[in-house]
Amino acid sequence: MDQGKRKSPGEGPAQPHDGMHQVKRLRQPDLESVAPEVIRSLPPIANLLRSTSFPRTDALRSLSYIILDLLHDKDWGGVLDSRLLDLTRLRQVVKDHDLIPAIEECIDTGKWEEFFEKRPYFFNPDKLSPPSKDILSRFWPSQAWKVEYKGDRAQLLFETICEMMEHRGEKTHTAYVNIAAILQSSGYGKSRMVDEHAKFVFTFPFNLRSPNETKSGAAFPLPDETVREYFLLPRSGELDVRIAFLAFFAELFNSAASLLQDHLSGPRGGNKFKKLSEVALWWHDYLSLDANRQQFYASVVGSAKRLVEQERGNRSRVGVARESSLMGSASNVSARSQNPVPPLQSEDVLPDESKAARTAFSHLLKTLLGAVLYDELDPVKVIIYFDEAHELATTVPDPVPILLDANQRPLDDTERLLVDVLCSTLDVFMMNPMMILLLSTTSSFDKLAPSRVMARSARMIQGKTIDHAPITELPFDCHPSFPLDDDAYTLADISKLEFLSRFGRPLFWSLMGHSAMGDAEVIAFAKRKLDPTGSRKPSIEVQTAVIDLLMMLDYTPLHTGADLLQQELVAGHMRTVASVTQDRRIAYTGYPSEPLLAEAASSLLEQWRKDTPEIVIRLISEHHSNGLLDLGDAGELVARILLTLGYQEACRKEFLDSSGSQDNPTTYFSRGCKLKTFLECTFVNASLMLAAKPDNIGNDSALPSLESALGNAVVRFTHFSKWDKRGSSHFDAHSAFLRGTAIICKTNQKKVDLIIPILVRTDGKACPHVITALLIQVKRRMRRGSPSTLAIDEADIKFFPKEPALCQCCPGPLTSSSLTILTLPYISLVLDLGVEHTRRYVHLASPPRKTKPELYVSSAPQSLTTRSRSAPQNQRVHPRYAIYVGTCSPTQFHEIDRTGQEGYRKLLRLGHAFRDHPRQGRAHLRAVKELSLSRGYKENEQWLKRKGMPTESDSEEDSDAR
Repeated sequence: MDQGKRKSPGEGPAQPHDGMHQVKRLRQPDLESVAPEVIRSLPPIANLLRSTSFPRTDALRSLSYIILDLLHDKDWGGVLDSRLLDLTRLRQVVKDHDLIPAIEECIDTGKWEEFFEKRPYFFNPDKLSPPSKDILSRFWPSQAWKVEYKGDRAQLLFETICEMMEHRGEKTHTAYVNIAAILQSSGYGKSRMVDEHAKFVFTFPFNLRSPNETKSGAAFPLPDETVREYFLLPRSGELDVRIAFLAFFAELFNSAASLLQDHLSGPRGGNKFKKLSEVALWWHDYLSLDANRQQFYASVVGSAKRLVEQERGNRSRVGVARESSLMGSASNVSARSQNPVPPLQSEDVLPDESKAARTAFSHLLKTLLGAVLYDELDPVKVIIYFDEAHELATTVPDPVPILLDANQRPLDDTERLLVDVLCSTLDVFMMNPMMILLLSTTSSFDKLAPSRVMARSARMIQGKTIDHAPITELPFDCHPSFPLDDDAYTLADISKLEFLSRFGRPLFWSLMGHSAMGDAEVIAFAKRKLDPTGSRKPSIEVQTAVIDLLMMLDYTPLHTGADLLQQELVAGHMRTVASVTQDRRIAYTGYPSEPLLAEAASSLLEQWRKDTPEIVIRLISEHHSNGLLDLGDAGELVARILLTLGYQEACRKEFLDSSGSQDNPTTYFSRGCKLKTFLECTFVNASLMLAAKPDNIGNDSALPSLESALGNAVVRFTHFSKWDKRGSSHFDAHSAFLRGTAIICKTNQKKVDLIIPILVRTDGKACPHVITALLIQVKRRMRRGSPSTLAIDEADIKFFPKEPALCQCCPGPLTSSSLTILTLPYISLVLDLGVEHTRRYVHLASPPRKTKPELYVSSAPQSLTTRSRSAPQNQRVHPRYAIYVGTCSPTQFHEIDRTGQEGYRKLLRLGHAFRDHPRQGRAHLRAVKELSLSRGYKENEQWLKRKGMPTESDSEEDSDAR
């Protein structure tokens, strides 16, 4: 086989699509298709009946009593047509549809759910209450499933598992080679990817989802309840579990082979398929019909149960065989060997059952190969996958010890989980061309993909297994319209929810394009994904998810509490797993840029802050106290908090000013706000900032102020995202503006830490030529620096291109002749957040001006800088507005004024052993200095007598300490 890119069986040429393709919406599903989904989401009718003695001899009145009771329930009452309480109308419906026999049957059986499920005319969508619309929304994910699959992740999965299977060697060195986990958070299309993969590889799909999930939330695909019940059925011990599993797989393979043989001899009339991928597609389509899938699995489970019952009569034989085998193994252990001995596997303890299962697979494989004209020679012929595999993370009673000493005594009491027994059982097929995939949204690697130190398998502990790292490569940024033209969209275009949904995981754009969900429903759905309970008092995990998504938190590496918190965020709150190391000990997780999720998170945070304004700094302070956060960049984190909350306040202010209403629109955070409003809502002294003049293009007092040049420009960032490569260029700022994100620059980026993109004008397209930026540097020092030396020069980071290409996207000149499209202005903002009120001085390169001590803004210099004077005349200079904020206090930030400074001081570690000492007398402070935690004071050098060294006054030292 070609060692380059492996093609999936039956892969054809990629179908071209229009780069500007717009996905068409489907009409709202009719009630006939919706009714079954609605019924599954509603409470059981038996629990709601208050009419215990309804007239059973009168079918019509019995039905009217049932409907009356159901209409009193908040869920059923919002779905059923209340007009049927009119007995005349109800009688006509019963007569028209001849319902008397069905009603009488339900009176006897009590299966009223089936009665309503088959008769959608009892529903009235025109009178659905909001709770019932929420119930109907649970049907929408199944509609999104019908969207044409985009991307190459199914193909990549096929390549991955083929590479994994190529590691097979000698039997003793390939344990677990055919088992891998797919771990990722919700909405990435794990189930859809393996379903797409099943179209070209023969696949047995099993969904073990709890049925309760389909009633309490939007969950799809639906569970295979018969299989789930069989696998989770309580059994007396591990051997019973192994017997049940082996019986199931033996019947599964034999039944599938029989179906394939019947199809070949029946509908195909003996004609073979061309290749195995065609067989896989036929099998996929066969199981895609719910009736076929349910009937097939019910038959397999029934046969497996009968086989297990037969084995119970031979249980004594199994016990004797196991005892004999163990004794034989013990006799082979040298008395001089003290190494642990792993217990025997299924094929040794249960040889007959293991052989029957392998024989059944061989029969299936032979049938598959006999059904095609030629074999593609791929190392994988059959796939088994278990969706929602974390349901198998339950303890097995009476487990077989995973390690025994030379005398066959257990060396540990490690618990065994169902998933462990399943993997061990499936290992009897390790030399067959079959792969087993375990899918889950949980990132509990210690259960589905444990590291060697956390393993519950003797062979894994002893290094006799091949442990595949979990597969995390799922689709992202795969909308059909990509790649976008960079000059095709206006600010209004990119603010629409449909545009926001294109970015990130495919869940949201598939919902927007292929269901009846409106904007409000999609945002509500996204909120539920972040906050499943919707409580007014969100849990710590929900708060963390929202704040992390918006402001980007860094967690302490290898901290048990931090790892567990991140696992919980992946499992239930949309955090993404980017990668897991080969040894499975480290997972790289985070929240990538997803504008629609950020809009939903912003809305949630706004709701919480109405009741608890300090919720952000309080949560982060709590995590800080518990050691969960890595505060190497505490200054940048504080800056992100203050800037994000200031932006949210500005968006809300502009919306209220423009509409006069406090009703929340769907996406007003993603609409952006004026730069002027943003500065005013973030900084106390915004008016001084807006009066700043360029400090790098001459001494003309007529140069426009910041307010004149950029006051009406727009900033738009609902969240922050990290850029490890590039991230500091003009074009990166344009990309970020389209996504509605601000940039966290790469570690050790020269001069700049954060970048907030700015759209200079809003009357044309949001193309790169009208994008500038707020370049931000964050400091955390005890003393102020010089504003003139700290100011950021865009040329140092090569922000603007040297030779920008012009476009025709704007209807007119950018602004005055002094500020053309080739010389866009920019803002340098230095936030020196570590400075407190130790000394007050002013340092300005330009003539002094009246400002508050902690704030400096640029003014036109009296003479040109060295850089400007030496620059060639034809070199463009972008006007710079330089702002320096020299403290993190209520005097500079509105948010600190609202919520208090203490949390920010602790986060920035602004405390000082001298300033915070409870006794501030001079003698007490001198005694503290003598303890020498911080050297350099004269009290530290009392042991040494120096000559000719000038002395400092006590008052000067004390002022520094305070």
